[in-house]
Amino acid sequence: IERNLVFATVTKGLTQNIENTNWESHRKYIELMVIISGKENIGIADISKATAINKYDETKDAINYKAEGEMYTARPVYYFIFFNNDVVRPNISEGRNKMVKKIIIRIRAAN
Repeated sequence: IERNLVFATVTKGLTQNIENTNWESHRKYIELMVIISGKENIGIADISKATAINKYDETKDAINYKAEGEMYTARPVYYFIFFNNDVVRPNISEGRNKMVKKIIIRIRAAN
């Protein structure tokens, strides 16, 4: 697999209080997220209903937004696929901040 087409990152860290998290989207890559251990809340909104609060950063493939969305609980039995039209607010704690380990697979989006 060519590195710029598909790659994976395993992360381990504490969830955050919602006020310490940001809405974000990506243009170059679709993301497949799987929780390995722990759980976190994730906000998901449609990009057409979000307002960009900064310019797109090509090196990070990210842009941040102000948005309202639905909240979901991510745990090991679920996986999430985030497309380019999704605005996502990951890593939100359920009460206390807890350790979460996850794998994020990034798949190059078609032009």
